[in-house]
Amino acid sequence: MQGDSPSTYAQLAARRIIFVTMLTFAFAAIATLAGNPTLSLQICMGGAVIGILVFVLGGLAVAANRDNSE
Repeated sequence: MQGDSPSTYAQLAARRIIFVTMLTFAFAAIATLAGNPTLSLQICMGGAVIGILVFVLGGLAVAANRDNSE
């Protein structure tokens, strides 16, 4: 790797985690404002599961593409 620059795979994984989190909270807020807090909690839990999956798969992609030629 070049100095302290993050890999493109790490950046892509971070962007996906942020996108999933923002989208999940937006839908959860809509469900809460519509008067359905149970659905809101279900949406949050589903988003958390998807975020964890993206985190794990992104971490594996970063580890697989790491440059060990130091």
